Amino acid sequence: MYIIKRDKSLPKVLKNTKFKTYGDARKAVRAWLYKQFKINPDMRTWKDWLSNTATIGAYGFSIQRAS
Repeated sequence: MYIIKRDKSLPKVLKNTKFKTYGDARKAVRAWLYKQFKINPDMRTWKDWLSNTATIGAYGFSIQRAS
């Protein structure tokens, strides 16, 4: 089981949610980020524009194994 952490406040959608796999957790974070990019396109970093993906660490997210 995996949980999502963030250096800022964690969005309510992702708070207290456990994921079966690391990939599922990354997928949830990226889905949230893509929704935010639609609302505010300037939020996206230049690295994400070039690689055409969302780098979750650039936005303060990390994924940890739940104990």
